[in-house]
Amino acid sequence: MKRLFFFICLLGLAACDRPQYDLQMVCEDGAKGQLIVDAKVYDTRADLVIKRLTKELRAKAKGQSNMWLADHTWLYNQIPQIDDEIEVSLPINEEGIYEIPGKIKFVLNHSGLTGGLRFTLWPATDNNLKMADGETVPDGEYLVGTTCEPVLYPVDVSIKDIPVEQLKEVKNCLEYLEEQLLFDGEKGVLVFDEKTGREMNISNSVIKEMFNGIELNHFYLLNARYYPDDVKHACEIANRLREYIATHIDSEYIKESENSVYISAGEVVTISCDDDEVVVIGQ
Repeated sequence: MKRLFFFICLLGLAACDRPQYDLQMVCEDGAKGQLIVDAKVYDTRADLVIKRLTKELRAKAKGQSNMWLADHTWLYNQIPQIDDEIEVSLPINEEGIYEIPGKIKFVLNHSGLTGGLRFTLWPATDNNLKMADGETVPDGEYLVGTTCEPVLYPVDVSIKDIPVEQLKEVKNCLEYLEEQLLFDGEKGVLVFDEKTGREMNISNSVIKEMFNGIELNHFYLLNARYYPDDVKHACEIANRLREYIATHIDSEYIKESENSVYISAGEVVTISCDDDEVVVIGQ
């Protein structure tokens, strides 16, 4: 009886340490990129492993959407590159929310339409966020939450024959190339300068030479696993493309209309519009 009682106690302890939910989710924030989250959710805490899957380089360089917010959230500052990951344990608070105050919170609630369980990841501001009107948002303020969806039946998306220690660098090079490969008809490919957001065209003949005659779609991140022999050259080609853009952007960038103004990060510009004045701060 004593042995049986001891065994039952062990089972009880194991059950107590078993998470209520153990799942993998993708959290898709269209403005800042996608995250993959491995979550173990207990009564008193949520243990999360968060990895970055994508970046939105062109949108960020051009100041489009809310991409610049990625530089001003605690979470994205911890994982700035693809395949960067962070492990966090969020204790539950009095409101039933898993949270590291002022950094990140993970909310479980139910859909009003279906009643189904819903997971939402909330990043908090960091690094002196300034809005367009010049107002500074205190660090630790929560922005819009990102709904996370469970990943069901994942497929192998690894890239064979590339050493693990090189894979992260290769993926970031692939993301850069894919963001640059915006086709512009007979003009070739419309590329952008990472520092200023200015755009220019590179002819199809130059691109073909630069890419060693390899089809451009071989360098799309989602296609990479099908073309491992080509993907091995991604960083070499990415560096070549960066050098070409740096050399030619000042003389060949596509000029915007006379009413368009480029401003640098932190620069304050006042624009007159009829009888009103608009203050713009570069981010």
